[in-house]
Amino acid sequence: MIKALTEQELMVVRKTYDIIPTITDIPLDFPHKDKFKRFFHDWFHYGLSDLQVIVKMDANREDVIRHLSHVIHADDLTIDDKEISLSYLLSQWCDDISWTLHDIKDRIEGKRMINPFI
Repeated sequence: MIKALTEQELMVVRKTYDIIPTITDIPLDFPHKDKFKRFFHDWFHYGLSDLQVIVKMDANREDVIRHLSHVIHADDLTIDDKEISLSYLLSQWCDDISWTLHDIKDRIEGKRMINPFI
């Protein structure tokens, strides 16, 4: 299993493919797959204004969020690779997650989104 990397460990990552599971290591079905894929879609396409993450006992919340943020912002991954790897990593590191979409009215009015991942 891949562990969530610390800030110092992420600073030396050269290729994002080194910090995600290979496609052959990801099972076809895993816990909360649909929910985590929807989370990726919402974050990637719309942005989030609120995030609640319940990490598993052996995971560090800040490391998990930082690692996921690194994956979603990576230039060297396809959207499909980001979606499946981020969804699977969430299933490994989190017991549950909830979020709120960034309000489109705020975007129209030019208000900045609060990014809980930075």
